[in-house]
Amino acid sequence: MKTVLSLLLCLVASSALADGKLLGTPGASTFEGAGGGGLVPWATISGYGSKTEFGGAAFYNNVRLADFNMDIVGAAIGYDNRWELSAAHQVMEAAANGAEMAQTVYGAKLRLAGDLIFTKAPQLSVGVQYRDLHDPAMGFNRGASDDNGVDYYLAATKMWMNGPFHRNLLVNLTARATKANQTGMLGFGSADDSGYEFQLETSAGLFLNRHWAVGFEYKQKPDRLSQPEDDWWNVWAVFFANKHVSVMAAFADLGSIIGSDRQRGPYISLQFAL
Repeated sequence: MKTVLSLLLCLVASSALADGKLLGTPGASTFEGAGGGGLVPWATISGYGSKTEFGGAAFYNNVRLADFNMDIVGAAIGYDNRWELSAAHQVMEAAANGAEMAQTVYGAKLRLAGDLIFTKAPQLSVGVQYRDLHDPAMGFNRGASDDNGVDYYLAATKMWMNGPFHRNLLVNLTARATKANQTGMLGFGSADDSGYEFQLETSAGLFLNRHWAVGFEYKQKPDRLSQPEDDWWNVWAVFFANKHVSVMAAFADLGSIIGSDRQRGPYISLQFAL
């Protein structure tokens, strides 16, 4: 949590320097803190800073499911449209008894090549996320072997200006190597399988105008514990009021979580960007 606040202070201190990107092109803030969609990190760098500029975002996300409620707060800071550092604190609470699972995710992202708009090839970024589970008992009871883990991912993102229906179209594909069970909320690895598994994640969005965009996301997830783990998906709409404030509303389907099926419901994200 202290890291989240530190990133937020850095963001405020650098606020006067960021204004180089088109409205909406940095995307939203994922539940893991990285810039992108709600579920999937993109190759974009958080905030509106371009070359030699700082930028970033602070956010609050809430996912309200049938049997669980998740609150996420975090921040990310970017520099030179090339580097990004992020942190997010996640708390998932069971509606029935108030039991909580919590973890903090620290991330770093580097743009390797390309530009979202101005090159024919997509923008490519590589990212790393360190996940620290605060209370591993629930995961250990289900066969997890560790209380922390590191994810690695490669993201490719491209926007076509004046695409279908004369609207701007964004497409993203992310490949992830992970040991996380339920994105880390149930620990990492298992007694029988402690190696990395490779998963694919994708996003697509259509900008209806300068301020509104709609789209979907799909996130593959490994399934190695005794209770099944489903892939995640959502459909979303986002309103970019200006370069500082945006609101995303989505319907998310997270499948089965700790034996509770049909975990689906609204996903709301409020972002303050610079």
